[in-house]
Amino acid sequence: MALALPAELNRYPGPMHALEHATALGLNDHQAAALRGLMDTMRQDAVAAGARVIAAEKALDQLFAQESATPGMVAIAASEAGAAWATLRAVHLTTHIATRDVLSPDQLVRYGALRGYANR
Repeated sequence: MALALPAELNRYPGPMHALEHATALGLNDHQAAALRGLMDTMRQDAVAAGARVIAAEKALDQLFAQESATPGMVAIAASEAGAAWATLRAVHLTTHIATRDVLSPDQLVRYGALRGYANR
């Protein structure tokens, strides 16, 4: 779904991909542990935010399934669904910010090359 694509494309790596390239990046034990912690926190937060997305989308769907949709109700339900999606996306993007803080400038450059973003 590319929830964090703007981060990835602009030198804000994700913890999962950084850990996948741990050897090539030369991650030390402290960095690897910090990235695993970021992954765990992101996973927990994303699951909770994802549940809110599912519930909001279901509520929107139900308006139509029950043939009770009105413009006002749809506007409210769509706004709630949009806010839920925004929260989920923010979980991913803010984790990329935290990941960047764990890596050195040289590791950020190597990460970009490993992920194919070296020309950006």
